[in-house]
Amino acid sequence: MVIACHTEEEYAELMTALNRSFTVKSLGDISHFLGIQVRRSEEQFSLNQRIYIQTLLKRFGLTEAKSSKIPLDPGHLQQKEESEKLPNNHQYSSLIGGLLYVAVNTRPDIAVSVSILGRSVSNPSQADWMEAKRILRYLKLTQDHELVLGPGQASMEVYVDADWAGDAKTRKSNSGFLVTFGWWTNPLGIPEANMCCVEQHRSGICSARRVLPRGAVDRPVAE
Repeated sequence: MVIACHTEEEYAELMTALNRSFTVKSLGDISHFLGIQVRRSEEQFSLNQRIYIQTLLKRFGLTEAKSSKIPLDPGHLQQKEESEKLPNNHQYSSLIGGLLYVAVNTRPDIAVSVSILGRSVSNPSQADWMEAKRILRYLKLTQDHELVLGPGQASMEVYVDADWAGDAKTRKSNSGFLVTFGWWTNPLGIPEANMCCVEQHRSGICSARRVLPRGAVDRPVAE
């Protein structure tokens, strides 16, 4: 469990309230949580999943594979002929699930590619499998990239794009939009994105990590 507070007083009050019902152990300032590494400076947080990406590379035998400069071949959706289907979707589903976890947490640059390939998760082809591994090879090249959260201008910006019938088989468009406000960026509108859930089992002991601004200064994001 991650606790975010503006001041030490708020944190102490919340911990006291939690301890009335649970046994809570504080693990100090956050540095790693559910496969996400957190690096904090005076003004911002930097998030990456380098170790998780390396685990995926090892699991799917791509540790020594050649890196890719792009997450998805632009011609993948232009293929009009179906390629051979995979015998089963077990490995494919596992890889797409792992890539989705990276996309929704720290790497929005692969979100569209993972979403497109996720549509075939029930009946993937060899071409889909090759492109899924391409995304992982792209992450191998860019595993040091980080998602930076920090102060910015208190204004809203919206970006929208579509490829207009980009899928040669269905003639459907792929579209999406990105909304930014202040220091928070939230990718929205990814079509047909899969969802994954992490079940957290209840236990008598909970772990809490603190996320406090350095100096515990209570400053607004936007005025």
